[in-house]
Amino acid sequence: LYLLTDDALHIPDRPTAQQIKEAINTLWMPFSAFRFATPGDAGAHLSGLLTAVSRATLPTAPMPVYSAPVQGSGKTKLAECLFVLQRGERAEPMPIPTGAHGEEEFRKLLLSALRGGDPALFFDNVVGRLDSASLAALITSGRLTGRVLGASQMLKVDGRALIVATSNNATLGRDLARRAILCYIDPATETPHLTRYDFDPVRMTLQNRAVMVQA
Repeated sequence: LYLLTDDALHIPDRPTAQQIKEAINTLWMPFSAFRFATPGDAGAHLSGLLTAVSRATLPTAPMPVYSAPVQGSGKTKLAECLFVLQRGERAEPMPIPTGAHGEEEFRKLLLSALRGGDPALFFDNVVGRLDSASLAALITSGRLTGRVLGASQMLKVDGRALIVATSNNATLGRDLARRAILCYIDPATETPHLTRYDFDPVRMTLQNRAVMVQA
């Protein structure tokens, strides 16, 4: 399940208010310098962190979508932190097929990934409108049916994958918008890639993964 099993990671059955406050501060260590557009967007990222740890125990879960007005705002790093927290490593981004047969090919791609037992589906830097009936069905039901990529075999797979997307000025289809939690980042500059932080949130999440999972 990609969860830590160290006996030292004791979780109190009835945490105190102080323990809860400390847990939130621990979870937020790598992200204190990020400029979220609103407190609600910071809450959207917090929900993504909680989902990342517990995804294997949930029958379904919404898709976190990180959006920013310009490139280099840090949305990919935030998304990668979810996967590092979930499985201890980054996830390989998946392409989204386009064209006349794009939806059919995308369904096959999703089936192949789930068939292989991959707990992570990452769609990074999506260009244009993200809209897929197959992806919406997977998020809603936690299962998918279709033909295997490169074969005529019909397959039905169950998958409790952590599904995350990033995009500049994200635009979602109607069905996906109801199944996603948007997190907007506001870098307050047109050149956020020139900003230099003295920390890497992905590395910090990896180094502190044990205590963050405990939190």
